Amino acid sequence: MKITVAGATGNIGSAVAQALLEAGHTVRVMVRQPAKVEALVRQGAEAVVGDLEDADFVRRATAGAEGLFWLTPPQLAAPDVLAWQNQIAAHAAAAIQANGVSRVLNVSAIGAHRPNARGFVRQFPVVEQALSLPGTATLHLRPGWFMENLLAQAGSIKDQGKLFVAVGTQFALPLISTVDIGRYAAQALTAPEAATGVVHLVGPEILTGPEIAASLSQVTGRQLEWVALPPSALGDLFRGFGASEDAIRLYIELFEDFNRTDGVYALPLPDAVRTPTTLEQFARQSLLPLL
Repeated sequence: MKITVAGATGNIGSAVAQALLEAGHTVRVMVRQPAKVEALVRQGAEAVVGDLEDADFVRRATAGAEGLFWLTPPQLAAPDVLAWQNQIAAHAAAAIQANGVSRVLNVSAIGAHRPNARGFVRQFPVVEQALSLPGTATLHLRPGWFMENLLAQAGSIKDQGKLFVAVGTQFALPLISTVDIGRYAAQALTAPEAATGVVHLVGPEILTGPEIAASLSQVTGRQLEWVALPPSALGDLFRGFGASEDAIRLYIELFEDFNRTDGVYALPLPDAVRTPTTLEQFARQSLLPLL
């Protein structure tokens, strides 16, 4: 199959492109900075350079494609983040219709099933609806909390033996490896029978912060502590990343939801497909080399 991949420089998009190439599919990756996908190009991917804010670019990048992998990227600098997400989704929907793309796989979020979701997650059902088009088999993946988020803690693990995360110690996180998401997405997008609807996707473990710290302690040989920050503490962090005040508000809302018994990760979660990578396996492969 000929597949166009959006977000190929991200953790999930790159895993999708890699899995598709390994399976022998024709892959076109949409990028702003072609240097970041040189490895994929060497393996046979075609890079098309442009910006998702350009509707014509999105249409050209999907021309002739049988399938589209879509992930709405974060745009921290946007003054109105949700409006930006809607605009990008509209560009994708118009391109899908114009080019007759027969299959679409869209990455959403597991909290999208909650009517009271806040932060970025409350916009995911809107994007899902925009991409669910007549004549197109669209599958929405709703994965859990990315294990890769823990990689940002490598410095504090090494220097202080602590993980500073704005999630209370009593709240469980449905962990998942982004590589597993990418592999599942590639298989679903190219399966003999096109899938539609929604799939919730989580790894084999749903763990609290202290349980995550205990697992990582065994892997690293260090006694680690989970330190729960208040969500409001995220403001200065994201300002340092150049985030707009609107993006900061949405991040704070999101982490406030992580700290609610009726929030986006409230148990019990919907029935979900379980992916194979455990936290221990992820930590040995991806975290240990950073310490």
